This record gives sequence, structure tokens and C-alpha cells, in this order.
Amino acid sequence: MTLKRKQKGVTLVEVMVVIAVIGIGTSIMLASMGNAKEQKRVETAAREVAAMFREAQSNALSGKQVSLGGVFYSTCAYRISVLTPQPYMLSVTGQRCDNQNWVLSSSKNFSASRVKLSTIIDAPSVLQVIFSVPHGNVTATASPSSVISGNTTGILVKSENDPSVMYSVCINTLSGKIAEIAGKADCSGV
Repeated sequence: MTLKRKQKGVTLVEVMVVIAVIGIGTSIMLASMGNAKEQKRVETAAREVAAMFREAQSNALSGKQVSLGGVFYSTCAYRISVLTPQPYMLSVTGQRCDNQNWVLSSSKNFSASRVKLSTIIDAPSVLQVIFSVPHGNVTATASPSSVISGNTTGILVKSENDPSVMYSVCINTLSGKIAEIAGKADCSGV
């Protein structure tokens, strides 16, 4: 009677199958992580845009005064401006009541974030959202002289690398509600 000995170990084919499965799993994971990173970058920029809207709205509701050269002036309104020829800049300015000049409150350049800002509506050059003091009433204009019709407007924040990754930062001009919407290029339902 001969005893068969069991061999311990794995064959080369088994090792190759395990390596292939690990490689496929790793590539799927890395692909999904790359998209998640892009999504997070756009989401962060959209939250910064929404924070600027909320800052201007809060300043209008509280009646915060603007200062120029250390002198404080009565403020009649706060304005958010997006210049579509320069799709990376967003600024918040306060309107002085004495001579109607706008004084810069804060600004943000989004070019380092690798996102592009544009208007939800097809504005020819500038989108301005104005919050008036003291009630925070909202007016939106497509240029300094034309008021936007409709109840909502906003800014589209889109990835430069993957145009399908986007957020809309929307404001309802009737209620003053500010919302961030992932994956949509419109402000319906705000």
C-alpha cells in the first residue's frame, strides 16, 4: 500500500488569479476615488459661494456698516457680483447711502480650486444679486440695468476637469432662501 502525500502550497495559476482580482479591485477603487476628489473640490467651492451669499444677506439683515479708510458709512445694500468674462471671481460689496458708491467687503478667486463659475441664466456680462438693508430684500440683475424675471437665480459651479461634476448655488428672490443643489444646472424648486 502506497501513501499519497498531500502537497502544500499554491500553484502558479492560483497566484496569478489572486493577483488579477486584486488588480481589478484596486483599479476600480482608484477610479472612484478620483471622481470623489473632483466632486469634493466642486462641493467645497459651491459651499464657499453659498457662504458669500449668506454673508451678504446677513450683513443686510443686521445693517452692518462698511468702512473705507477707517471711516464707517451707512450701508443701503450688499451686492454679490459674478463677471462671466472672468469666470473665477466673486465679490461682495456694500453700497454706501451717502453717494451710492460700492465698497468691497470681500472677494474670492476660485481659479486655484480648478472650478469655473457661471450664471444659471444666460447673463450677457454680469450677474448681480443685491440684498437691501434692513430687510434683506433680494433683487437680481443680469446687468446693472435689467432686473431678472422669475423667482430664482444662481451661480453654477462646475469642474474644469469633468464638466459633469457641478453644483448650483441658488437664491429665491421672493423668500431669500439660499440652496446648494448637486448635479443640476438649474434652480427649479428652490
